[in-house]
Amino acid sequence: MEIKELSLKEKYDKLYDQYIITDVIAMAFIKENGLTDEYLDYTMKVYKKMMPSIMGYAFKFIKTLSPGRAFKMFVEGMLKDGQVTEPLSNTELVSLSDTEAIIKTKNSVMLKKYRDIIKKTGVKLDLKEYMELFPEAGKEMMKEFGFDMTIDTSHIEKNEITSKIKLKK
Repeated sequence: MEIKELSLKEKYDKLYDQYIITDVIAMAFIKENGLTDEYLDYTMKVYKKMMPSIMGYAFKFIKTLSPGRAFKMFVEGMLKDGQVTEPLSNTELVSLSDTEAIIKTKNSVMLKKYRDIIKKTGVKLDLKEYMELFPEAGKEMMKEFGFDMTIDTSHIEKNEITSKIKLKK
């Protein structure tokens, strides 16, 4: 038997599917067992330990000296990191100032994958409910750095999500 090496894209696709399956299983389990608050608390505890490596030690210092510049750096980082789950071509930076950014994702690959996995597995998880709960820990982490984030899921059936990030004063 000859086994060929998977291409980088094939590896990425398989890894992405495994990530979503694991995430769907975990969130369905958390929801069914009434562990949402505990999950969010635990996630925040882990994020707080990881913040220096996620944001960099110098970020808070830069934010003190130049809040607008730091905010734009943060948004740029979000757009770069977001390419792990969405092609950049599906993401639009609708507006950007020193204090606010609006990011819209259209034709979301991630939403399509989640919807497909939820349907295939039959778990008791509503995609819209999940997408409203899922970012809560991230929102809390952003508050640690002086940012607020809201997510508009009203167009989730069209595979669209809009995020608004604001620099707190």
